[in-house]
Amino acid sequence: MLANLRSTLILSWLLVNQCQGQNLFAEIDRIFSSFNQNTPGYAIGIIKDGNLIYSKGYGSANLEYKIALTDTSSFYIASLSKQFTAACIIYLKEQGKISLQDDIRNYIPEMPKYSKTITIDHLLHHTSGIREWSSLVLFQGFNPSFEDHIDNQTILRLIYQQKELNFDPGTAYKYSSSGYILLTEIIERVSGMPLKEFAKKVLFQPLGMENTLFEDNHSEVVKNRVESYRSTETGYERMLKGFDVYGDGGILTTVKDLAKWDQAFYSNVITSDFSNQMYRLGRMKGNREIDYASGLIKGKNKGLTYYQHQGGMIQFDSYMIRYPQKQFSVIVLSNSWSNPYSGYIAGKIADLFLSKDYEITDNPIIIEPIQVDSHHLKQYAGYFWNLEDNYYNLISYRNDSLFFDNTEGFVEYLVPIALNTFQLKNHSSRIIFENNNTIMHYTDSTLNNVEMTFEKYNPGSPKSMSALKNYSGEYFSEELQTWYRFFITNEAFFLKINNNSPIKLWPEHGPRVRWNTPSKVWIGFVGINFLDRSTLILGDSRVKRVDLHKQ
Repeated sequence: MLANLRSTLILSWLLVNQCQGQNLFAEIDRIFSSFNQNTPGYAIGIIKDGNLIYSKGYGSANLEYKIALTDTSSFYIASLSKQFTAACIIYLKEQGKISLQDDIRNYIPEMPKYSKTITIDHLLHHTSGIREWSSLVLFQGFNPSFEDHIDNQTILRLIYQQKELNFDPGTAYKYSSSGYILLTEIIERVSGMPLKEFAKKVLFQPLGMENTLFEDNHSEVVKNRVESYRSTETGYERMLKGFDVYGDGGILTTVKDLAKWDQAFYSNVITSDFSNQMYRLGRMKGNREIDYASGLIKGKNKGLTYYQHQGGMIQFDSYMIRYPQKQFSVIVLSNSWSNPYSGYIAGKIADLFLSKDYEITDNPIIIEPIQVDSHHLKQYAGYFWNLEDNYYNLISYRNDSLFFDNTEGFVEYLVPIALNTFQLKNHSSRIIFENNNTIMHYTDSTLNNVEMTFEKYNPGSPKSMSALKNYSGEYFSEELQTWYRFFITNEAFFLKINNNSPIKLWPEHGPRVRWNTPSKVWIGFVGINFLDRSTLILGDSRVKRVDLHKQ
């Protein structure tokens, strides 16, 4: 009798949970209801307690042949690949082949000898100061869609040419895929095997990931390969992957295989204590911890710790997030940037399943505002440029109020809490204006106590050709092996990078050119006075500064 009652209770519990699961799955299907055979889309996976409890595709893997996306569709996952390269490094460390504190020049003597030592650990956690390769090739005039051919050896030669770092190793954090290209080179030199074969041997085969590989030949035939698409005014265009770069990216994989990868973090199949080694956070000078682990980023959501990473390249958008305490993970893979961001979708799915597990709720931020007259508010408005990361924010004035605008879609009301101090509504971020309102300090206590300084600048374009004549000339960079030629013809100002087609800068400007908006690739001039423009500066969010000198 008691046994029958116990069986009945267990059966009832299973039926209730199955019913709840079906409701949640129906809600997920509604999220993706607009994707069909005529659109790019997503493949998703939901993992709970070691089981892939839901996996499905929405939309098309190939629009020309109307091939549906599924959990066995093979996606290029870009930087989501970094954790696999990191795992190979950890495997070599466990085998006693390397130490994370080793000088990378022990393995790659071609690297420049900088004033401070760069270690393998610095590469893992983006604290090396090494410049981002994808930025450097853009500076060289590379196709910004990254559809042209490039490979690891080309990138390594470019890295070896860099005489300067963004910062001294271990003193700051700046994301750099170059570090993972160097980790790949270390793996291949130490193991004596291509990364493609080494990862297959120590990661993919032990985990049964039969449909996962590091792609080092973009022409290779891969079963169930997904095409990626960019949106146009009339529909979609195919993106063409022409590069053979791997280690910082390069993985082709499926939802089903990523579910198998997820289980490596709950076992010792790869190495002993594998998850703790992968989750170990980087540290900077002063022993300050950062949120970046080994190809994974640590965060917290309503009391629950998670580890995640995103990957984006040639319109592929991949995201995977894991909540170890709940043994719960979400995988979202997409083949078009016209789709909502995969990380956003993964967050929505996680909320559906974890809402009852969240340990705390977000407490409202209480701000006590003061009155500041419109005369003072107007003085703060303008464009402000960050010298370290080469990007700008806009402080706008309207309706007797100030607003913070990152110019990429995020706009927030600034609440005055002192005459020159403001707090973003619903955020912990604060802004302080100084030096006659020409300097803006931005702080955020929730983001590793981030502190950034911005300088006010004039966003206007030149008013006449006479203002541009001093910029004409030829500038060369040894580090980039690249020429920038500025010249005037037919009352127009042009830029020519190496042998690329000239780009019109003024009076009308070509596509992707904007004056005084240093957000992607920034070009600036410096000299001892206004008439002297002897140095050209290039920079972006991942490369602080590369100099080209007038010849």
